[in-house]
Amino acid sequence: MRKNANRLVLCGLTAALMLTVVGTALGQKTTIKGLIVGRDGPNVIIKTTDGNNVTVALDDSTKVQAVKGLLKLRRSDLGFTALVPGLPVDCQATGSGSPLTAVSIKFKASDLKTANQIQAGLTPTGEQLSATEQKVQANQQQIEAQNAQLQAQNAQLQAQNQQIQSTQKNLQKTQAQLNADAAAAAQRFGQLGDYDTKGTATVLFAVNSSTVDQKGQQDLQALATQAKQISAYMVEVAGYTDSSGNAAYNQQLSDKRADSVINYLKQSCGIPLFRVLSPSAMGMSNPAASNESASGMAENRRVVVKILVNKGVSGQ
Repeated sequence: MRKNANRLVLCGLTAALMLTVVGTALGQKTTIKGLIVGRDGPNVIIKTTDGNNVTVALDDSTKVQAVKGLLKLRRSDLGFTALVPGLPVDCQATGSGSPLTAVSIKFKASDLKTANQIQAGLTPTGEQLSATEQKVQANQQQIEAQNAQLQAQNAQLQAQNQQIQSTQKNLQKTQAQLNADAAAAAQRFGQLGDYDTKGTATVLFAVNSSTVDQKGQQDLQALATQAKQISAYMVEVAGYTDSSGNAAYNQQLSDKRADSVINYLKQSCGIPLFRVLSPSAMGMSNPAASNESASGMAENRRVVVKILVNKGVSGQ
């Protein structure tokens, strides 16, 4: 009887010890529910519902399963590559340190599909990378083309600025020349007080023309004949325009008209150049008539030719 009692005590102690071991083992098993937020080699980082990050380690014994159906009875064993960021999981892990060891990781098949779609959108595939690179290259080429166009435009603007500066310098020179010509003309006309006018002819011109017409030629022939009868004569020539056109153009046109008359006097009338005072280009100054009418403008398109004799010999 005593031996049986000892056996019963020994069996009871053994059973109690086994229950303690099992209970201890069961107490170390942890359930982790959350969202995979990252992978670090064999480790999976799960963000739990309370906002904490828990790291579990994978080993060859870890089961990865996708569950299907309302009762989640259908399961498919998958590889570790299925554990992608963004996948909601239910993980059973053991251990007391960090990381815990994952015994099993389960998730819905539909959640895996969604996570894969998200990953496909966030992580470019090879084709997407190629298309992106092509787009970047196209944008770069467009930027380079725009830069080249801007440089060309800048060069053109610089050339235009240089041209404008050159034009301004030419205008300044022209204005200075006009001022000098005007001063010289004023001086010449101021000196006319030393001369007596013995004869005058007025040659009219068409619009924008410097050609001496037949009537003008006849008048110049008559004036030249009169001048040759005076031993100490001089010829003074002054060209004019109407008010149409700008000042610079009119100055040039009046100069051309005066030159045309001088050339005719020399070539056709036999008047030597040493008898001709320096011609005056008067532009549209000193109008002979009003420029408000066509007839008045016609009178202003003229060259006035005068036979001058110094007052000291004017009695001849």
